Amino acid sequence: MLATSFNDCITGTPEATMNTSSFVCTYLIEPAANYHKNWSLHFYAGTHAGSTRQVTEYNTSTYAVKFLPALASNVVANCTFQMHGKHTWQEYKDAINYAIERAKDTYLLNKVDETTTLSANTYEYSVPTGFRYIESIFVEDTTNDDTYYDRCLVDPNKWYILKHPTSPKIKFRDSRFSIGTDLVDQKLRVIGQSLQATLTNDDDTCYLPMHVIMGLAKAYILENEGKISDALSIRNVAEKYLRAEVTPPLPDSRTVFEV
Repeated sequence: MLATSFNDCITGTPEATMNTSSFVCTYLIEPAANYHKNWSLHFYAGTHAGSTRQVTEYNTSTYAVKFLPALASNVVANCTFQMHGKHTWQEYKDAINYAIERAKDTYLLNKVDETTTLSANTYEYSVPTGFRYIESIFVEDTTNDDTYYDRCLVDPNKWYILKHPTSPKIKFRDSRFSIGTDLVDQKLRVIGQSLQATLTNDDDTCYLPMHVIMGLAKAYILENEGKISDALSIRNVAEKYLRAEVTPPLPDSRTVFEV
């Protein structure tokens, strides 16, 4: 979507004459010889998903695309690709991740985790991955029944967070909350909020408002192109939408780590 906003995205599927460094695709009907030369070629689905190469030759008569470096195995028909002539796939991804970093603390994501189980006489547990804030903790009603009634809520005075940048803990107060054999193997339902992670792979999902992320990302690219006025105008609109859709921490939430 970001590349499309720059009129810089052609997609297709290899059709014939496929090997480790070339394929034919008749979708590519540009008349000029070597029109796509030096373009960024990125396979986003199929056998070679995630591989990025540079186009070295484009033949207008045969619709053959040659690229380097060669792949470890032949291109196959499931290798859906996209090509970009103005910016590389990595540059578009970097712009999107820049936008995520700028917006993630403003637009928090609701998160529920049930992966932690209690152990007898154990009062410290690692915070499940991804939490920025924790609002409440429930204990499973009966072992492995996946049921959490209102009465299962742990009094917030009975637990707190041992903050740490990489390995925070949930700490139960042993003087107020006894974890005996009756609670062994019962799961915790931890409720709170997380931050949107940056994207690595083509199938990663961004849950932040798309119009905000696309606006911030586009502004980032325009600024790098030296189009400062255009970048500022687009960024201001995106940040206006972001402020309107702010999702603050839930009431009574506790911070998992300091920033």
